Amino acid sequence: MNSVQFEVESWTGAQPAFAVKSFYKNNDSYVAAQREFRKKFGIHGNSKVPSVHAIKMWVNNFEETGSTVKKKGGSVKAVQTPQNIDAVRASFEQSPRRSAVCHSKKLGLSESTITSHNSRTEAADKGRDFTYTGRRVT
Repeated sequence: MNSVQFEVESWTGAQPAFAVKSFYKNNDSYVAAQREFRKKFGIHGNSKVPSVHAIKMWVNNFEETGSTVKKKGGSVKAVQTPQNIDAVRASFEQSPRRSAVCHSKKLGLSESTITSHNSRTEAADKGRDFTYTGRRVT
């Protein structure tokens, strides 16, 4: 069995910042940024320099956040609001056969919010208690 191994590039300190600076200094050229990086840090011709993909990621992160550090993801939680509850309820009453995915896209809410609201509504119809846990999709 053949296995594929990937080597993760690890660049630290001022290296990503220098690569981004070189990219802009050389008319947005990734290859020129790699060339300057090699010269600045004394990297031999056969040794690895940051890939074009890595430099693109650093440039994008810098433009979005002001830092070359990788962005951290995560979901944004929204609190339960009467507006969300009313909007979901009205949407289901208007189009009861529409899927949860379609309702969520129409309302800008996560599919799990729509599903939990639908379950809550069914539970209320049967006299059971159900907690609404809504999240807004961004």
